[in-house]
Amino acid sequence: MLIIRFRHLTELRFDADSGHYCGKVILGYSFPDDPGATHQARLQATAAKARQARYSWVESAILDAATRILFDRFAAIDDAPANVFAPDPLPEEKARAA
Repeated sequence: MLIIRFRHLTELRFDADSGHYCGKVILGYSFPDDPGATHQARLQATAAKARQARYSWVESAILDAATRILFDRFAAIDDAPANVFAPDPLPEEKARAA
């Protein structure tokens, strides 16, 4: 589990062709076993909002999207094998019909 320490949105822009806002986000996070060390991730995220949407809505949507991206990246790492040097397991043989 990650602990999000701060979230900052930078370089917000609107793409009129797709109708999406895009922004760069800086996330500060730490791990529960070492809460004193704060790491940073720089991500790009998008959100579909109306061009006249309030800035706070757009900001919140993009920050939430970037946070989801960060969580998904760490979830993908957790699914990786514990020993990356271990040989690939052999494929299971299918049982033959009698």
